[in-house]
Amino acid sequence: MLRQSAAAPCLLCRADGDKDTRCYDVAEQQFHDDHVDFPVDKTCRDSAFGWLFMVQQTPPVFLLNPLTGNQIPLPPLTTFPHVLAYRPEKPGREYVLRYGSGKTYAHDKKYTEKKYIVRAAMSADPDDSSKEEEELVVMAICFCSNFSLAFCKPGDAKWTPITHQAVIPFADVAFWKGKFYALDHNGGVYACDLSNPDHPELSLRDNELDLVVSDTRYLVISPDGDELMMVTRHICVSPENDALFDRKYAAKYNDGEEEKEAVDVVVDEPDDDDGAATTSVLTYWTSKFRVFKLIADDDNWINDGRGWKGWDEVDSIGDFALFVGFNSPTFVSTEEHPELTANSIYFIDDVTHDCYPWWNEKRYAGHDMGIYNLTTGTIQPFSTSIRNSPMPVWISSPE
Repeated sequence: MLRQSAAAPCLLCRADGDKDTRCYDVAEQQFHDDHVDFPVDKTCRDSAFGWLFMVQQTPPVFLLNPLTGNQIPLPPLTTFPHVLAYRPEKPGREYVLRYGSGKTYAHDKKYTEKKYIVRAAMSADPDDSSKEEEELVVMAICFCSNFSLAFCKPGDAKWTPITHQAVIPFADVAFWKGKFYALDHNGGVYACDLSNPDHPELSLRDNELDLVVSDTRYLVISPDGDELMMVTRHICVSPENDALFDRKYAAKYNDGEEEKEAVDVVVDEPDDDDGAATTSVLTYWTSKFRVFKLIADDDNWINDGRGWKGWDEVDSIGDFALFVGFNSPTFVSTEEHPELTANSIYFIDDVTHDCYPWWNEKRYAGHDMGIYNLTTGTIQPFSTSIRNSPMPVWISSPE
């Protein structure tokens, strides 16, 4: 499946002092006037074909087209594997979850909404009238079940888990050449066979155990749709005694530097009030990205895993810009869109530290976004007028 967008994605977000969500053009650094239907009290875990994968606290899950307002209901959060109970009568302990260790814990609904589903992916454009409705499959990565996989189709009563004899923590999932492929935290690639939905199979295509450690991994489809790629994102975290706690990283900095040029920044506490912002701390930031291409002798590895040679690092994505975050990674041609920076990665925050109020009450997600230049290794931040609550998300037009 081609993941090259004809149009550059825009950023769904709110400006300072604005209650409405709008589309922000990162190239022109300006907001469009039209209001967008983007619920601030729900969590987005994927964006593809102009649709968003949304999770609600109590407890619906659905696909949303923010430009039209159309929704496609999916099985609720309570039907996911390892969700044992939903108890709205017990505030602060609404969900009972069973973790991969076998232990059970009660969590509040906000934590569960934001944390249970890590990533999601769609197999087809929900608006594509040329395809049968049953061809649309949604795959999700579930946090508390050791980052395992579950899938559903619209109209299903529940989410179906994909089990494997080994515990495999997955980092990302993508639909490519008629199958879902999942990337684990070691760089291993797995194929998901859903030909028999009652007995889905997960098979290892190969594993890359010695791959460099990173904080986030993305499974990316090349611009021509013929290859799988992997992008790793490396994040720095400030120590508790760092004097730069309430500062934002500079417009440009070199990889490996300990000190950054500091500028004041406003970070919003996630809430449902009138949008008042408060100065808070920034405790993490992206330092660099690395790009890898899957190397194989031929297409046999797709069918049976033979011919895999591993990941080969590349230093350029050419005349393309890559958009990553809580979305299906998307390439955009900079020849067709010269307003974008070639050989660059446009990234937004996709961590969920705001789920951990006990960890640091001032540690909120949403601020870590910018443009990483693969040529220079530098980062250019987006406009500081973008609010980080709700967390911004890319939205692309269907191809």
